[in-house]
Amino acid sequence: MAGLLTVLHGVVGLWSPIPGLFLFGLSALFTAGVRQRIRWAAFGMALFLLAPLAGSSLLVAFEGDFRSEWPTLALRWVFSAIAAGFLVRAGRAMPKDDSATWKYGSFLLGVIAFALSVFFRAYVVPTGGMENTVLVGDRILTQSFGAGRPERGQLVVYRSPQNQNATFIKRVVALPGDRLRIVKKQLFVNGREPQEPFVSHLDSFVDDFRDFFPVGNPSTAPLHPSWLEAITKATANGELIVPPGKYFVLGDNRDRSLDSRYLGFVDQRDIKGTPALIYFSFDPPDDRLGSGGVPTPPLFTPSRIRWNRLFLSL
Repeated sequence: MAGLLTVLHGVVGLWSPIPGLFLFGLSALFTAGVRQRIRWAAFGMALFLLAPLAGSSLLVAFEGDFRSEWPTLALRWVFSAIAAGFLVRAGRAMPKDDSATWKYGSFLLGVIAFALSVFFRAYVVPTGGMENTVLVGDRILTQSFGAGRPERGQLVVYRSPQNQNATFIKRVVALPGDRLRIVKKQLFVNGREPQEPFVSHLDSFVDDFRDFFPVGNPSTAPLHPSWLEAITKATANGELIVPPGKYFVLGDNRDRSLDSRYLGFVDQRDIKGTPALIYFSFDPPDDRLGSGGVPTPPLFTPSRIRWNRLFLSL
């Protein structure tokens, strides 16, 4: 079982090199201990399987995401419980030992894995709405627990107001009570133009809705009827007033971003965290492996790895 887990972590490392190869190294270390019949190598590997899963489950429970994430969690629990059961059973059959290094080292790794899974989450950026701040293929580590209320200008990861199973990363531009408007692509918040050196405009033409918000003509915009009604109710004197407990977010790629202009305000409870750093970045090729559309592993095409973006702070 220990060897099988090591192989699985090695396969995962092909698509997610930083965490995958780290897990592969730890699994190989535990496997070596199991082969030497060190009891706490087997117990420690079981603990390292269950600790991060317990932390992830606690985070999901805190965020209220069980409806969307329970199938994945259930499968992970079943697989991890079976694997941990085999490891514990194998460990109990080994000679008893008092190896403090293995025993306390395993506990320490378990605590670290639990803490990291509670306070941080990893996301892969699938779209270009935040370019050039965040690129397609960036792997982002996001602070979850204790992130606090976002500030104006802060990046956030949140559940879409229209689809709770979809997750976005955008920038908060207006807080509860703020007044905002967009005139010929220029954002105004509370009557002032905020300093936004990170914003890019890739389209030369001016869209009547996107670039004249909230008073522009929405006839060609893909708006949900409830959001269109909310815009009307929240608009006064040509400005949109952000309600209590809500936030207005925009993408840094201002002309090609599906954000609050189209999907609505972001509720405080839907904000899942604040991006901390880019731990890996890969420019995904257009081709995929096989007819099933499996993404090409980054380690198969190392030239497409964006080495200058590894561990880049956000």
